[in-house]
Parts: sequence; structure tokens; C-alpha cells
Amino acid sequence: MNFARFCTANASKYPTREFLVESFPSSGTRRVLTWEQLDEQTNKLANYLTRECGLKKGDCVQHLLMNSLEWYVIYMAVLKIGAVVSPLNFRFASGDIKYACDVTRNRVFVLSEQFVPRVEAIRAEIPFCESFICLGDDVPEGYTSYHDIIAAGDPSPALVDVEDDQTAELMFTSGTTGAPKPVSHSHGTLFWIGIGNALTYNEGFNSNYLAPHPFYHSGTLFLSFPSFIAAGKILMPMELKPQLLLQSIVEEKCTGGWVTVPTWSDVISAIKSGEIYIHDYDNKLSALRHLELGAQPVPFVLL
Repeated sequence: MNFARFCTANASKYPTREFLVESFPSSGTRRVLTWEQLDEQTNKLANYLTRECGLKKGDCVQHLLMNSLEWYVIYMAVLKIGAVVSPLNFRFASGDIKYACDVTRNRVFVLSEQFVPRVEAIRAEIPFCESFICLGDDVPEGYTSYHDIIAAGDPSPALVDVEDDQTAELMFTSGTTGAPKPVSHSHGTLFWIGIGNALTYNEGFNSNYLAPHPFYHSGTLFLSFPSFIAAGKILMPMELKPQLLLQSIVEEKCTGGWVTVPTWSDVISAIKSGEIYIHDYDNKLSALRHLELGAQPVPFVLL
């Protein structure tokens, strides 16, 4: 059971339904990926990884990007071919990145242009990594342009069969008690994590999940899985100032999601200081059913 199969299944049922949204309320703009576009773009990248990079089941791909539509495309494309994806913390320094590469022995590295200097600093020390794919407008020599792959790639179906217990992901811990440790998840565990969160939070087809924090973190990624499985929607607010965050939640009719203590503390503080007049939002937050607070102890006063 390949967890990425929901790209194809939901695209066949709801091709034009929105799945991923990047919200920029200060400019009134948004970037959107429909289910049909998600399936097509994951196929293009997956076919490139198998044909041009020679990846096969069990090979590892390092993944280093900020939140974006492309983040999810890359993650699912790797799963589609039965390879192992390793999403890295964007705060990792070059030494942390090298450590993660040494552990996973990744054959491919996909990163955005802002992280090229960190990877270049250790590139000579990871000779087992044969291919580097860069997302951005300024792609350096020795890197393949992600945008070129998507523009000219083959969209034919790329989903391969895998066993439930085959490794899908190696997600690194924060390393608070030593070096970051890779935690292994199989295709089966990713599915049941999604089902468990769907049942716990009543999330699914009608959800518009709030994802303001990095997808490399299990809290953000795993709570998005009910929307991925059941053809719901994921909202990525790209501007986290309190007023703009609330604006994204209102305009996109967000139903719930996970936020950190500092982010929600800023919202409450802005309300208490008068920067935000909460009655301006009367009847505008009716879609919001729940918020999860976490990643550290939650003060009772914040609740």
C-alpha cells in the first residue's frame, strides 16, 4: 500500500478541487495546487528520479525546503517510487546536514536555492549523493532545475506497489539530547497516523487544515494527513504576523490546525494590547472548530 496513492485516487475523483493553498493576505494573493496538478507534478518528478537519477525502492532522498506547494509535491513524489524521503529541519547547519546524509546515504538531494551555500560547504564530503535538484530562479552549476523538471517532465503514472512495512520516511529529531536521530516511518504507519488524527480531530473531506509551521515537524505534517487521505484542503499561511494570520484563517474558512505556543501567544497579546479588535471577527471565524497548541508546555493562562 503506497501512501502516495491518494495523489492519484483523489485526482481521479476531484481533479479541480483545491488541495494546497499558500496565502499571502497582505497582497491579497494566493498560490494553489489542485488534486489534478498534485498528481501530475508528483508523476513528473517521480519519473525523473527513476529515469534520470536511477532511484529504486529503498534509496533515500534528502529534502530541504521551507513550506511551499513544492514541499508536498517532492515528499509525495519520492514516496510514489518506493524511495525513502528524509525531510530536514531548515535550521540545520552544514554539519547537521552532513550528519543526516551520512546516516541516510542519500543518492539525491532536493533543496531550495537559499540552502545551496550550506550544502556546498559539505558537498565534497558526501560523494554518495549523485544528484542535486534545486528549487529557485538562481540554480547554480552542478544542480538540476526543479522548475525545468516540472515544465518538461513526463506526467505518466509513476506509482509503484510497496508493502505496508516498507520504509517511507526518515524524519530527524531536533537533537536536544545529542545528535539528531532518524525516526523511521513505513507506508503503513503514515496511513494509520492519518486515520488516527482524522478520528481524533474529526478531520477529512470538509477540512481546511491550518499549517503555519514547518512540514519537517511531525506535528504539522502528520496532522495534515487526514486532508491528504480524504481529499480535504491544507492552508499554508505564509505571513504569520497576528493580524495577517487571522486574516488567512478567516478568508480561507479554516476549520482547524496545529499552532505553537509562541505563535498563538502573539495573537492573544495582539488582542490584549488592542492591535487586534476581536469583535471585528464576530461571525467570521465560524468555520474554525478547533486548534491544537503544542511543541512545548502550554501555560494555562494561554488556554
